[in-house]
Amino acid sequence: MTKNVVLLVLMVTFVVLAAPQMGSMTDSRDGKTYKTVKIGNQVWMAENLDFETKHSYCYDAEGERYKKQPSCNDKKFVSGRLYTYDAAKGACPSGWHLPTIAEFETLIQSAGGKEKAGKRLKSTTEWYSYDYWDDDEEENVTKDGNGSDDYGFSAKPVGYSHDETYYGDLNKETYFWCVSEMEDECFNLGREEEAFLLQRCRNYQNSIRCVKD
Repeated sequence: MTKNVVLLVLMVTFVVLAAPQMGSMTDSRDGKTYKTVKIGNQVWMAENLDFETKHSYCYDAEGERYKKQPSCNDKKFVSGRLYTYDAAKGACPSGWHLPTIAEFETLIQSAGGKEKAGKRLKSTTEWYSYDYWDDDEEENVTKDGNGSDDYGFSAKPVGYSHDETYYGDLNKETYFWCVSEMEDECFNLGREEEAFLLQRCRNYQNSIRCVKD
């Protein structure tokens, strides 16, 4: 085998190994099918959960509650439902569960650490741009808020609901529930490139990304 052939084989092998390992699962409760992705040793839903429960809502800037709407994905820019924490604890289908803080921390590390994970986990469209102060240029610079979606996680900026009445941050932020002792923590991705674990989420309704048992 020539040197060029060996290099070509190694390059193809690297691309295959680096590519997201995509799959799918079907929720037997309502028949909806979701994309899945393996990141490190974890298998995640690659779409927000859209299973209707009590105290789950579709995002709506006018404040109208779509509790009876069968699919939130029918609304423009929206992916999945927003859940209270109590609703979120039992919302994932059999074989899947609401992630713990530790599981989100593992995801962050698998995606390059908190300084880079945000950009790598976000979708490549729908995120608004933002302004930041550039020390080198000594001026405000506008930066694209979209992600690179390197791992196929495809987090979309679907915002949140507060007290089941106010809706905000569409195209700017997304928040995912996680299990915690305080019952008020969530995983946040914004327009910047970082990823965060936030406290004081208890009175908000957020998205869900289930992780495989």
